[in-house]
Amino acid sequence: MNQFRFLTIVCALGVLALQSPATVFADEAEAEARVLFQEGEQAYREGDYERALERWTLAYERSGRPAFLYNLAQVYARMDRLVDEREALLRYIEYGEVPDGIRENIDARLRLIEHRLALSRELGADELTEEERAADPRELFREGERHYHGGRYEEALAAWQLAYQLSGRIALLYNLAQAYSRLGMLEEEKVTLEAFLQDSGEEGIAEALRTSAQERLEAIVERLERTRVEIVGSLDGAEVFLNEEYIGKLPLDAPIRVSPTTHRISARAEGYADAVATISVRPGTTSRVELHFEALEIKSERRVKKVPLALFIGGASVAAVGAVVGGLAYGQANGAGIGTEEGDRALRMAKSADVLLDVGAATFVGGLITHFVQKKRGGTAPESANDSIGFAPTRDGLSIGYERRF
Repeated sequence: MNQFRFLTIVCALGVLALQSPATVFADEAEAEARVLFQEGEQAYREGDYERALERWTLAYERSGRPAFLYNLAQVYARMDRLVDEREALLRYIEYGEVPDGIRENIDARLRLIEHRLALSRELGADELTEEERAADPRELFREGERHYHGGRYEEALAAWQLAYQLSGRIALLYNLAQAYSRLGMLEEEKVTLEAFLQDSGEEGIAEALRTSAQERLEAIVERLERTRVEIVGSLDGAEVFLNEEYIGKLPLDAPIRVSPTTHRISARAEGYADAVATISVRPGTTSRVELHFEALEIKSERRVKKVPLALFIGGASVAAVGAVVGGLAYGQANGAGIGTEEGDRALRMAKSADVLLDVGAATFVGGLITHFVQKKRGGTAPESANDSIGFAPTRDGLSIGYERRF
């Protein structure tokens, strides 16, 4: 009977070690997605955007992690696929897991995408409401003028944008550029002036207006070129990311050219917590960011595992002693008669072996339960923890109990 009881305990340990199929499949999918992400990251750094797009698309399909949508948007931006980039960014925002500093950058990028699509007229009439399609472009132009002279530049911008979408008149681009200038949206102004200068020759726009637009464009380009961020840190070799895009390792050779908006800067290195900073950069200026690194406390994590490890080793040792004593009892009982001194000694040794096996198995199970409890709690339990493990002798050996108070 004692042999059967010990086998039952061993079988129970085996059952506890099993994982559910869903957990196994999830782990496999995550591992595959991680490999695909690394392959895509390498391709992106090498400028192979087609392969990066393929790898990251597969990684997103495997894991479903929203962060991959941001990576996909970066690839689409490099490939100038504006509609796909906009869709990826909007889907990423929908999940509501955007890190600090990234949301402002995404909003600025979406505004620029919408504007570029409007300029290229890729938005099409299906993007407009029925009321917008019925509007008169000439009345919209006059409405925009009234708003502009009244200092309501956002309202002027909206009216002139709709007028341009409906009419396609190139001259309206110059008005749009003026509104963007008043709002301090230099990148949108730059794109608008470039479109105006490219197409204005076909409509017979006055040369003086074209000259003014060219001079303004050159001033904007020069100012945007001076918009940079200097990233420094004390940990050489740490990988630096600007808005989650890899830009190099510390120390960086020179300040990085950025758009005049909010940016998230992070750096990572093995053995250190990620260093993260958020900064708003003004047009024509160089902002400085200093990254600070904090070493990870690896020793404390190892200390957490000492208790279950001690129980594992102790339980196995006691069970091993019990097995040895049981073997000796079997040898002593071989050929000994019932009621003889040798038989009584063998019986006492067998009972001792039985107790040792039960205690060893119970201690081992206690270590297993402690391991799972600590793993679930994410560390060592505080003194006020409500979890307890208890041992109690029984007629057949030793019982183990786990209790949690709520």
